[in-house]
Order: sequence, then C-alpha cells, then structure tokens
Amino acid sequence: MVRSVFIQHKVLELYRGMDTISYPIHPETILPYVPKSCRAMTYQKTAEVAGCDVQDIVLLCKSNSGATHYDIDQNRYLILYNADMGAGRVRWTIGHEIGHICLGHLEAIEEAEIAYTEQRESYNQFESEADCFAWNLLAPLPIMREMGIRSVEEVKTTYGLSNQASALQYDRYVKWCRGHIKTAWENNLLRVFRSKYVR
Repeated sequence: MVRSVFIQHKVLELYRGMDTISYPIHPETILPYVPKSCRAMTYQKTAEVAGCDVQDIVLLCKSNSGATHYDIDQNRYLILYNADMGAGRVRWTIGHEIGHICLGHLEAIEEAEIAYTEQRESYNQFESEADCFAWNLLAPLPIMREMGIRSVEEVKTTYGLSNQASALQYDRYVKWCRGHIKTAWENNLLRVFRSKYVR
C-alpha cells in the first residue's frame, strides 16, 4: 500500500526547505535541500569516468533511464540518469530517484540499489511510492489548481513533463478536482507556494 500521507509530508518538507519555488522544477537544483547526502551524475559522465560505454552503465543500473546507488558505509547517495532522454523524462527520473532517497527505500533493503528482483512486492511498492513522490514534487495537484491549469499542454509547458506524463497528470487533476476534500497538507503546501513562488 502506497503511504500517500507520508509521501506528501516528505514533499512538503522539501518545499519548505527551498529558498524559492519556480516551475518547471529542476530536480538537480533541489539536491542541496534533500535531507541526505546525495549528488547526481549522468550515465554519460559515469561512462567517461569509468572508461566504458554508456550501455555498460545501463546494464550496471539495470535501467535505461536512471537508478540510485547507496553507499551504506558513508551514508550517501548517487543518482545516475541517462541524459539522452528528453528533458521531461530526465526531470521525472531525477524526481523519482529523489523520492527513493527521501522515503528511505534504500535504507530499508539489504541491497545497495532497488532493482526488479524476486522481491517483487517490495519493488512494486517502492516504485509506486517514488512515482507518487515525483508527481507531488513536480506538479502538485493543489498548485495546479492554484495556477489555473486548464489543459494537457499547460501541464507540459508549466511543469516541464513529457507528453505522456502531462496527459496522465492532467487526467489525475481533472478527477481530483471533481471530488477532493481539502486537507491540512494542501493548505500547508499552498502557504509555502504562495510565499516562495517566483514566476
């Protein structure tokens, strides 16, 4: 089960820590606000440093898009992502990986990475939670309403998501607007947004 309230609280913590808020969010610029020691590096730079091909990094990460590695001895994280993807996909991937870090997923398992293994139930939950975190970080529904979003195209241009992600989030937004009940999290998020938003 996805821990939605916990995830929203973690996103709110990040928003509170940021000096300013503007969209689209560039996740790599919020790494200093993540309450863990972490940095990000492209697959391409990693391949250059390691003296190998990008495909070797894809195989190492078990993903074409990105992965997070956890150094348990140093208690620090390295987000690796494929810079050859479109900007919207890169934004989503980094936001998703920040979600794994903020939600403590890598600290909850024995391996140094989250990969699709025989522990399918944990994997599915962690992936769903990291997706939920990315949605709430990059294009929060209460802020979409505050900004008067009216179309998939506006989601794409305002929040910098891919075509597919923009369509999915707009669909979620329309359904949410029809029947949501205002929460304390929404009130707090909007308060932070109004005090820090820079056009």
